[in-house]
Amino acid sequence: HVMNIIRKNILSLSCHKYASNVIEKALQCATPEERALLVEAICGQQNDPHPPLLVMMRDRFGNYIVQRVIALAQLPQRDMLFW
Repeated sequence: HVMNIIRKNILSLSCHKYASNVIEKALQCATPEERALLVEAICGQQNDPHPPLLVMMRDRFGNYIVQRVIALAQLPQRDMLFW
């Protein structure tokens, strides 16, 4: 399943010039359940000192994904993003 591949490779894909466009489209087209899984992958594990979210925020392509996630995330996912 495409969403599982995206979820497992979210950081490397989000920080790539062209793959980040695919991630944006996946976030737009995802079901609420799929989007929630992608947001969880972006937020990373709670004890991770360098979660994907922080790396993506500092990346020239990844930051667009972070902006898109903030715009599209529903309330439970928004809470995860703004810890």
